[in-house]
Amino acid sequence: MHATRASQALALALSLCLLPAAAAAEEGGASPEEVFQTMKTAADAGDWPTYFRSGSPDSRPSLLGGILIACTFATMGEGFKPDPEKQKALEALFAEHGVDTEALGGAVSTEPADAKAATAKAFAKVEDPPAFFAAMMQFLERQGQGAVIKHDTGALEGLTIEGGTAKATFQRGGEAKPVHFVLVGERWYADFDKLK
Repeated sequence: MHATRASQALALALSLCLLPAAAAAEEGGASPEEVFQTMKTAADAGDWPTYFRSGSPDSRPSLLGGILIACTFATMGEGFKPDPEKQKALEALFAEHGVDTEALGGAVSTEPADAKAATAKAFAKVEDPPAFFAAMMQFLERQGQGAVIKHDTGALEGLTIEGGTAKATFQRGGEAKPVHFVLVGERWYADFDKLK
């Protein structure tokens, strides 16, 4: 699978998987700039649990859903046909972390409400979401898809803060990409629901 297909799958999934999170607020940062720098440093170092916890608790399932679908696409071999060995490895990863694989089919529904319900059911028994996210990113790296998440610069541009939300852009591949933040309590987090 080409990297662009993984990126497209990620973008699709992030628009569908808008789920409530049960996890309590943790990590984040004192400012949007601090959170973004933490995300960049974590991505560069492959510290995926820290990257995951940089997102707001309510938006973390969106990131899980997007990467999960990217992993599914990454099991495709030449001619975009399923690779049995890759599929077996991904199924083992899902089983290890308690993913309900029977619910995954509905997670790619074009109906947001159906995708939301299916993805919530699929993740219901995942006890350690940061570890699951890290395991999926490591799986993508083994398939040559480790650049699905990448920040080319640690500097935010045009940051604006309005109450409990903030937005800015950063440079990736020579293009300005949007990034959003939300204030939870006294900590700022990235809003993965709006990740592009």
